[in-house]
Amino acid sequence: LTDDETQLMESYLALKYGVTLYPSNTATNRFDYILSNGMPIWPGNVQSSLIFAVFYNNISAIIRDDAARLHNRHSHSTNVGSILHMGVAGTKLSADGSELGDLDQDEIAVVSGNDGALGNTHISDPNECGDFTDRFNRKWLIHKTNNDRPIALLIGAQNNAGLTIGNDVNVANDYYSKLGPGYDVSLIVAESPADIEAGIYKAVIPMSYINGEHQCSYTFAEDDTYITFGWKLNNKGCVGDEDAQFTGTKKFSWTQWTSRTNTSTATGLTLPATSFPSVDLGDNIHVTSTKVVYPANVRANRGYPRSGNTPDRGSLRVQRRGGAVNQDVTITVEFNHPVIPEFSISDLDGYSSSYEEVEIYGQCSGSIYLPVLSYASSPNTARYKINGNIATVTKRGSVSSSNKNGMLNVAFQGGVTSITIKYRLKSRAYNVTRSIYISPITLRPVPPPPPINEDGLSFVKQVKEREITTCDPVEYSFYIQNTNCDEKSVDFSDILPEKMKWEVGSFGLDAVSSDANLLTFNPQISPAVTGSGEKLKIDGLIVPGQTTLVLTATAILDEDAPSAQYDNRASITYERIVSGKPVPVPPFYSVDRETLKPYTSFNAVWQQRQDKVTMDPVYSRDTYIAGSIVEVTYTLTNTNADIKEMYMDVYFNEEFEFLDYTIDVNGAVVVGAPDYPTLIYDPGVPELLSFAGLNGDDGFTLPTGSIKIKFRLKAPALAGLVDELDESGLKTGRKVDLEIGYDISSIMEDPCVLTAIRGLEGIKLIPYETT
Repeated sequence: LTDDETQLMESYLALKYGVTLYPSNTATNRFDYILSNGMPIWPGNVQSSLIFAVFYNNISAIIRDDAARLHNRHSHSTNVGSILHMGVAGTKLSADGSELGDLDQDEIAVVSGNDGALGNTHISDPNECGDFTDRFNRKWLIHKTNNDRPIALLIGAQNNAGLTIGNDVNVANDYYSKLGPGYDVSLIVAESPADIEAGIYKAVIPMSYINGEHQCSYTFAEDDTYITFGWKLNNKGCVGDEDAQFTGTKKFSWTQWTSRTNTSTATGLTLPATSFPSVDLGDNIHVTSTKVVYPANVRANRGYPRSGNTPDRGSLRVQRRGGAVNQDVTITVEFNHPVIPEFSISDLDGYSSSYEEVEIYGQCSGSIYLPVLSYASSPNTARYKINGNIATVTKRGSVSSSNKNGMLNVAFQGGVTSITIKYRLKSRAYNVTRSIYISPITLRPVPPPPPINEDGLSFVKQVKEREITTCDPVEYSFYIQNTNCDEKSVDFSDILPEKMKWEVGSFGLDAVSSDANLLTFNPQISPAVTGSGEKLKIDGLIVPGQTTLVLTATAILDEDAPSAQYDNRASITYERIVSGKPVPVPPFYSVDRETLKPYTSFNAVWQQRQDKVTMDPVYSRDTYIAGSIVEVTYTLTNTNADIKEMYMDVYFNEEFEFLDYTIDVNGAVVVGAPDYPTLIYDPGVPELLSFAGLNGDDGFTLPTGSIKIKFRLKAPALAGLVDELDESGLKTGRKVDLEIGYDISSIMEDPCVLTAIRGLEGIKLIPYETT
């Protein structure tokens, strides 16, 4: 072979197998890697470009060279001390490369090498860009030769000791020990090695731990880019076991909790008294335990906690009464393997000066992990304020279980084997029945790394359920990630497919986005629904640097929407700074968060929509005085077939006396009828009227026609009226309003029936008459 032929052969073999060559016949002991056409792609021996000699360690390449029959879609160095794993952007990196993309052009290469440095630098500046405590001293040069076209790659950091020749104890101690599931790792991107050392970064990208390595996506636009990795102890959660892997989603509903689970009115209960059987969700994932523990002097109320279909099918309603402030009703859920849960908690509100508060955390392998909390409506109208993993009600007044202003979204970012929800009262323990609703729990696998464009942005969209009926709501989440260190302003838009409309008022933001930027930088932000309700547009969304903004929104299908697959995607527009001037860029479209496909899809099966059931509440007084009587009449009208398994709760101030009631079904007074509402009244809970079936455990039937429930309440004498307190707990000089609320639900599974009774909740405030 000639020298040129030898160089071609050695380049081919070294690039194919990830080998770093140290020839003895060159002055630098470096090698010039070339393509089959002779074009240099890593000129390690060229004296005029010493940077390739400095970063001449662990050489590997993504490459397509058709004449050489060489196509590396992913690669890592097989020399000792290898860490970096690169692949053409697809879904995720793996050992066999089965979910990678393809290079679409011949004679291109992306080659990497590192400077061989060891050790870590601790980050002492709290304002440094990125969420990590320490940074690798080792740096990598990523050099591409593809005619100046940006190229999207998956970047992995992994312990390659078992995939290389030889062993490097220093690399194992300094780097491999930080690349397991016990650490959060970030890719750091910069324009030069000096910028990395100075903390001047182009992007910092949190990585996902998938297939035994930390990985993310990044689009390399420049010919030469420098990277390294930052790390900190894992605060997201455990990694799922290999024998409990799944795709798609799983859903746990609280259907084990029936009205018979608790037939006591005692305080300090642990429910259920006998543990429920394990719930098999498939793929070796089980819910092994659910439990609700009441502290001393706090009552559970008979028939509660109980599963129902408000605000979502399979939700759990947890009631409490009595006790003092800061006494926790504790709800726990346990799993046999680490899972990533998400759910919502609703009916968070304030009664007089008594405010509800929930605290949520997960546990795994003895460590505590905190979820991300999000507002289900505009943060300005929400009844509560988020602080870390705690949501505390800050506004007076009650809301219903389906009211987005009292709904909190909860999403864990890593695996947990248990969830704990602590439900308490703040400021004042007003002795009335209070409640929260916990939605079914959705479980997801770790999503693939989101694609990041050349401007450092990623945009993915997620639908909560892929298989629904046309009566079900469609719940979307949007994730806009900004890996830059500076904030980015974007305009958001999503146009739904035909036969779908956005639900007005269903747009919410995560706590970090709303607190850190939206309320501070852009208080005028306002979601706008235009057209016939199919277009949602939000201008001026500020995405802070190193932040993922999470937006949630709900859509509904038209009554005549057909059975079909519904596909769509959202877009954001923004400006890119070119030569110091802002230049608009084409729309950046979302991809599906789970599949990375261009469109987010779900399948809907048509079901006959039912007429809405209506409630007509009538009150005999607009104000009250000491000793006055307030008569309330609730008229339920149903034009559909009978709706079974109905429950109705009515609550009011505990100082008011319940006098009597009557029930009229289609014009006839009924008493003790098996199918129609019967009052289940507990004198120990005098402010709660529960209407159920005759035995109190099963629900009643709402027939075609109407049911009229009439009852009377008597105000106490002046000495028995309750004084309103201010935020500090001091008397305001006025009496509290009489608050009368009702809540109607059914445990029927038919989603169209549930749509017909959705929103059958109401609250009436009758103030004290001061003149």
